[in-house]
Amino acid sequence: AYDIAVGGGEAYWPNQNSGEIVKCTTSNCAGTITVLASGRPSPEDIVIDDTNVYWSEQGGAAFCARAGCGGHPTALVSGMTTADGGALDYDGIAVGPSLIYFPLGGSLRGCTKTGCGNSPSTLTVANADDLTSDANNLYGADGDDIFACPLGNCSDATRVQLVSNVSGSESVAVDTINVYFSYGGAVGSCPLTGCATPTVLADNQTGPDDVATDGVNVYWTDNSADVVLRCAVGGCADKPTVLAKDQHAPKGIALDANAVYWTQVSGDAIVRLAK
Repeated sequence: AYDIAVGGGEAYWPNQNSGEIVKCTTSNCAGTITVLASGRPSPEDIVIDDTNVYWSEQGGAAFCARAGCGGHPTALVSGMTTADGGALDYDGIAVGPSLIYFPLGGSLRGCTKTGCGNSPSTLTVANADDLTSDANNLYGADGDDIFACPLGNCSDATRVQLVSNVSGSESVAVDTINVYFSYGGAVGSCPLTGCATPTVLADNQTGPDDVATDGVNVYWTDNSADVVLRCAVGGCADKPTVLAKDQHAPKGIALDANAVYWTQVSGDAIVRLAK
């Protein structure tokens, strides 16, 4: 299990080892596991809207109805290769009202939700390592900076740098006030209007990875230390609460009103913990 998305009482995740896209009910996951798609090429990041589940995979992205698609997902983009024939890199996916956004081959791409004839639009030349969205904007990390871009009108001209010099930025999450992100050995925040220097919520982290927020707390996985942690959005005096230890390379993390969910890459498991 790699990334995870949660909504409507269901959890969705890609299994990179088996190439499957899987879902279950959050209240009884072990007894309700359903494979939506199989044989996918190294599926990685996943996102849902009210109707569909979308994921990035090697060389492209695809989707399936949350209710199921008979094992036959629709490819948004597939088989895209580099000049030497290698599969294009991918990392991150986000959904807007009409477009799906994903980084591919060193640039940020967009594709309509119904597909784009294997010809996604190049929205920005600059890449992104992770993506998320709110009602108005797309947000991303590009390894050194955190940026925002308006949904439906994202371009190099409209892309705004919120904070720079956050080397190793990996993952982003937003609430109505701030953007939160992991970078280097830290987890930080910055107002959605931008900041010269990020607020450090937790420093001296071994390998902070995916982050999530409910507007009250920030949660993240530490893939290197095998732990899952939490800090109040306003700070925790650089002493985050350890929610779980020995988590076998925790990676993706998601929230609903009652619980926090994460994946274990080495353990090949989905974990749920009440808030």
